[in-house]
Amino acid sequence: MPTNDADGTSASAIINAGQADNDSQASQEIRVASPTGGPIDWVGGIYYFYQYQNNQAYTLYGPAAHALYGLPAFYNNSYSAVHAHPKTNSYAAFGQGTWHATDKMDFTLGLRDTNEEKTSHIERDAPWARPALRSLAALQFGRSQTQQQQRVGAA
Repeated sequence: MPTNDADGTSASAIINAGQADNDSQASQEIRVASPTGGPIDWVGGIYYFYQYQNNQAYTLYGPAAHALYGLPAFYNNSYSAVHAHPKTNSYAAFGQGTWHATDKMDFTLGLRDTNEEKTSHIERDAPWARPALRSLAALQFGRSQTQQQQRVGAA
């Protein structure tokens, strides 16, 4: 069983942690261009990009999570997960023209207008005890809640 000894101890604060990322994206560009060799060359078009991610991160806390991280005792032997779903939609229109004024001098002008929207939906699950320790963790969480209320009431 891996342990976390960031403070020089062998206490089991985090047993395992990880992340799974699933990324899907698509893009498309449509361009129209003039024939080359004339006094003016130009190109114009539109562009679209879409990306969606389904990211999952988890942490499996050990029996000493409260000691090393100052977490409530409920975190001991518990599991926590985060689900994130970022999404990107990007649209663009562009154009460029080149005027061949002489054999040795060209003038080029280009424009691009981009509209990009990014959104994300993030859910963090409340830590929950692993099944074999669920009642013990609930009892520990209840004690820490009671102790917290007593400290607030005494102040």
